Amino acid sequence: MPRRFALGLIGLLVLLLAVLFVARRVAAPVAGRPGETRQVSALPTPVVPPTPIPGRRVSLFFEPKEGELFRAEMREIPAATDDVAFLRTLAAAVLDGTRIVSVRSRKGGPCGARTGCGADSSSWTSRPPLW
Repeated sequence: MPRRFALGLIGLLVLLLAVLFVARRVAAPVAGRPGETRQVSALPTPVVPPTPIPGRRVSLFFEPKEGELFRAEMREIPAATDDVAFLRTLAAAVLDGTRIVSVRSRKGGPCGARTGCGADSSSWTSRPPLW
């Protein structure tokens, strides 16, 4: 029994090799002389310039040092020649950090040195700024 199984596997292997050999002969291009290979010239790829990205306004969100809420800030990103230049400009804007001076960090409270601006200190410290 094992001998018949081994012979059957060898027969299948020979049959598979024969089929692959015939398929190679059929699929091979017809050459002029034996041993001569045909050179296939590659078609030139047209050069496509990168798509320029127009300037736009983006919202960048920064986390203040005191608190957990993010604060949005609008930035004007100039036009870029391609998407890589746009992403570099955007990353530079993020690395620049926030441009808004925190109202809490100014001296004199939320309204500067003035008093009586309509916001009492208890309500000011309990809620984040609205911008």
